[in-house]
Amino acid sequence: MNHIAKTITRNIRRSDEFSHVKVLFTGHRGSGKTTELFRLQKELEANSFFTIYMDVETLLDLGSLNYLDVLVAIAQEIQGTLHKKEMPLPDELLNNISNWFAKRIIEDTEGLDYKSSIKTEVKGGAEIPFFAKLFATVTANI
Repeated sequence: MNHIAKTITRNIRRSDEFSHVKVLFTGHRGSGKTTELFRLQKELEANSFFTIYMDVETLLDLGSLNYLDVLVAIAQEIQGTLHKKEMPLPDELLNNISNWFAKRIIEDTEGLDYKSSIKTEVKGGAEIPFFAKLFATVTANI
């Protein structure tokens, strides 16, 4: 049986670096969308692609959502997956990401000075994943 996951994986493999494959999964509740996404993830990983599955309904409050929540959640999932695969992010990249989020928060909160507290609170302490600390700090400051 030819699953849609194999077709999508083949299209991704055949695409060049300047094109992007876009796919929309839609259907009624219980029609198999998540099953197909897991099948696609498995197929992509079998073809040496790095994948991250993220269930936004379990990670975010869909009733009160803004783009920063989504970006921080995506960043957390990326770091979590990289950590599980023992692929840590370099400190310089983490610092650049922290600065970027601090700048965005300042712009979104009309210039309130959260940048220094965000920078201070996300530094140090490897026992808590970087983006978990960042997410907690962003949430507390907003």
